[in-house]
Amino acid sequence: MDDLARFMKAVSIHASGDDYEDIAYVNPHGSEADDDFLGMDAIDDWVLWVGWQSLRTVNIRQLDEKLQYFDKLSAECREGQFWINLNGERHVLPPNTGHDHDTYVVISSVAWLLKDSYDFRLLKHLMGDVDRHAILVTTKAQSAELTANYPGPASRWFIPLKLGHDYFCGIDVPYLDHEDHNPLFDAQREAVAPIIRRIREQWVQRGAELSEEHRESQAWQKELKGLGSTSELDVSQIMRMCREADVKRTSTLETHTHKMAQLRQEIAQIVRQTER
Repeated sequence: MDDLARFMKAVSIHASGDDYEDIAYVNPHGSEADDDFLGMDAIDDWVLWVGWQSLRTVNIRQLDEKLQYFDKLSAECREGQFWINLNGERHVLPPNTGHDHDTYVVISSVAWLLKDSYDFRLLKHLMGDVDRHAILVTTKAQSAELTANYPGPASRWFIPLKLGHDYFCGIDVPYLDHEDHNPLFDAQREAVAPIIRRIREQWVQRGAELSEEHRESQAWQKELKGLGSTSELDVSQIMRMCREADVKRTSTLETHTHKMAQLRQEIAQIVRQTER
């Protein structure tokens, strides 16, 4: 199985979740059975992970690592302006877009510069994550192979990057050579700011609750292995507590996912109202 086929199988496993079945059609180059389960590391090797609150210089450095060896990308801040350097040519990004929106200002700007050589796609099943997204950066040749050999999975599991859209915050943003891409940007940014704060608070609360539930689950796992201190419980009781801890964690994830979806809907409604 070649690298792209391996990556596509890993995506199929993790995008399908509980509905996954071994999908031989993902590998068009042979009929030999491949029953290996591929972990997230098979995806990590290919994608660019971008953080909602990441520094712009960090995003540029990570982007540079996904380009061909002959394409060189770097960044610098000078006199209050953020510059990117691609193969010796310097470009200044739109100023004052705000830290909450910087990530996709950077991503869209670089994607615009590289539009003739590379394609950018988001992994659809990972877009529910509030503080980081996964982006597949491919050369034109890789893109051609992707669409030719995996037309169904490519359309099912990936979203082509829409230049000038902030997928974290739900509004369109300025980007390189398109400073007026969204004439309503300032008004929309101000209008959604309270919702963005609530999303950030919700995310912190989610992390705290999951950390506590993880500690509880780990404690019961230790008991199950005979490493704990609760000797009066039998194995069946400990296994029941382990299952209850897993159910609690799943419930927490579902609750916060629902709350996040509601907040996203509020942002979408605000954006629609400002466009009237």
